[in-house]
Amino acid sequence: MPPKPKFSKEMILKAALKLIEEQGYSSLSVHKIAEEMKCSTQPIYSNFKSFQKLKEQIALEIYNDSKDFIEKDYGYSTICNFAIGYTLTTRNNPRMFRALSGTEIKLSEYPEAAANMYLDVWEKMKKEAEIEGVDLDKLSKLFFHVLVYIQGFSHEIVRGVMDVLSEEEIIVAVRSAVELLTKILE
Repeated sequence: MPPKPKFSKEMILKAALKLIEEQGYSSLSVHKIAEEMKCSTQPIYSNFKSFQKLKEQIALEIYNDSKDFIEKDYGYSTICNFAIGYTLTTRNNPRMFRALSGTEIKLSEYPEAAANMYLDVWEKMKKEAEIEGVDLDKLSKLFFHVLVYIQGFSHEIVRGVMDVLSEEEIIVAVRSAVELLTKILE
């Protein structure tokens, strides 16, 4: 008798992410993941104590998959690089944006994923601010305003309103907005 196939956490997460890319986060279920993996739900529940724990890990995976793009150096300040990377990540993977933006995954339900999402960027911004002598209160306000801007801009990208913009035009638009917000909040 051949050994039973083993299903790792990584295999389960990969199947879940594939389903999210194809069908969206709201369609995700343990049964659909099992169907995608051609197995019963038992291996999923063996690896994750609950569907909630699985979804928490999915939120972390989505962030980690986006991290390289979000943290890429486009040659600007940390906050500008973050805003550009976030927006371009949205353009390249709108279903993941929907999941991350809170329309499908409520980050408040996954505090570890929410903290990870912005903590690295915030820490880099604080270091830059200390070097440049920028007040942390002003920096915090700037970060908040930039988040609001990129969420709105990214939402319009997902809706297809910004399809006519090239990557370079998106970079210019985001960079200009960050520069304007920086001047307004000085």
